[in-house]
Amino acid sequence: MIKYNGDIADITLMIKHLMLDMDIKQKDLCNATGWTKATISNLLNNRTENPSLKILLELCNAMNCELIIDIQPKENIQ
Repeated sequence: MIKYNGDIADITLMIKHLMLDMDIKQKDLCNATGWTKATISNLLNNRTENPSLKILLELCNAMNCELIIDIQPKENIQ
């Protein structure tokens, strides 16, 4: 799990690690999503500034993964 601080690079790094662990190639994602190689490349290389949850969900579905979002209160800092 990662703590999201507004930098999409944290999320794409997690996706890249999953792709390596699961031996998923960009062309596999193209086939599963119907997206172009350029679209996948832009997403994975942080050239898609703010991908929607729908895009992330489609990507997770293509990788046979679940998209889990958890919102928690910040810890009190004294």
